[in-house]
Amino acid sequence: MTEWFQLMNDGPSFLRFDDRVRWLSSEYTLAHGHATAIVHEYDLVKAHRRMG
Repeated sequence: MTEWFQLMNDGPSFLRFDDRVRWLSSEYTLAHGHATAIVHEYDLVKAHRRMG
């Protein structure tokens, strides 16, 4: 997941969840479900860092 999170950090700064899923899915030819899971985990980690 570390590599995916780095790609998310370096990629375009979309604000909407769905936009980030679509970008990740199309840019790296991932299934929609896999891209959704990556973006969801990325958001959880970022939220945890802000709170902790």
